[in-house]
Amino acid sequence: MLEICDFCVEHAQTQILSGVNLSVKKGELHVLMGPNGSGKTTLVKALSGHPSYPVMKGGVTFQGMDLLALPPEDRVKEGFFTSFQHPVEIPGVGNLAFLHQIAGGGVSKLEFSLQLQRKMGAWGIETDFLKRDVNVGFSGGQKKWNELLQIYALQPKCVIFDEIDSGLDIEALQRMAKIVSEFRGLCITQVVITHSPQFLQKLCPDFVHVLCQGKIVKTSDGNSVDKLEEKGFFRCMCC
Repeated sequence: MLEICDFCVEHAQTQILSGVNLSVKKGELHVLMGPNGSGKTTLVKALSGHPSYPVMKGGVTFQGMDLLALPPEDRVKEGFFTSFQHPVEIPGVGNLAFLHQIAGGGVSKLEFSLQLQRKMGAWGIETDFLKRDVNVGFSGGQKKWNELLQIYALQPKCVIFDEIDSGLDIEALQRMAKIVSEFRGLCITQVVITHSPQFLQKLCPDFVHVLCQGKIVKTSDGNSVDKLEEKGFFRCMCC
């Protein structure tokens, strides 16, 4: 589904990623961890096509196609979705209208609204922010839930989550992990970036990767989660 090979990326004329290699098969759930400044968010932004993160070397194959050759909007159309730490606000664009538009408009706005409200009820998410502009005045948690609604609307084939769990309390973490597992059941390929061993343990990933100084320095299967919780991140994963 996703193959990243010798991926080197700059930002502000400084090399941040210096040869990332990652292979993710269809329907797998991978977790990417690492210290602050290791390049995790740079990886997400470069994969999404952000112009401030030029790719200097390497390649990315998504479903057999050259992902880097596509403009950002076409990457989304092909089923590649990135969820950011700090989603932007879009004043003047109604949230419900936005979600209905990206869903393709196959059903009426009313029917789509009812579908969304049923899904949000199942997820335990409040529905009032559907009436507001996209992310305007949203709390950090509401922005995270809104990213999940975008995934529900788009039905992508691959999702990169950049700290979708940040700022969430324990109960919200449990709900978030349940939703991620639901996406997994739909065979959506997922890469989850997190700093939280607790969230990692709830996800039961196929693989855990450690990004350090611009490279993936360690890869372990999901059985490493208990050791990580017991011994700590660097001792267990980086030694």
